[in-house]
This record gives sequence, C-alpha cells and structure tokens, in this order.
Amino acid sequence: MARKTIHISKLHTLVSEGTGKLITLKYRERSTGHLITFEKWTCTSWHSEGRTLNVLNPDNGQVRKLRRILIVEFNGIEVIV
Repeated sequence: MARKTIHISKLHTLVSEGTGKLITLKYRERSTGHLITFEKWTCTSWHSEGRTLNVLNPDNGQVRKLRRILIVEFNGIEVIV
C-alpha cells in the first residue's frame, strides 16, 4: 500500500486544519539529525512569511519553535520537499 505524502508547500493546509487540535509530527533536529516525535501537541501559530511554526505541549506548557523544512511527517502523512 502506498504511503500518503504531501509536499512541504501544502503543509500549511494540514496545519490550519489542526490548529487548536492535538497533532503528532516527526521533526529532524538540525544540529544532530535525530528524529524527534512530538505526539499530541498543539499548533499555536504558523508564521506564513517566516519559516517556523510553534507547537505547545499541553501536559507541561513547553513551547517549541520548529523550522517547517525539518518536519518529515504530520499526523501520519509524510512531508516531502
């Protein structure tokens, strides 16, 4: 079975649908190359003219600013460049 994919330019569509909802994404850390999974976090903002989005861990209030180009999966859908 083919894996679902979306081009990075269309990621904003998925993010806007997920704004305020719990999302899961996989992110490639720039400095180490490690794959980090953010499971059941909330997208709080999308910087349309910038290159980042902010996500919030609802359990402890931690906020992370993520570079969009380093997101490799969003809610089970592979993000391709």
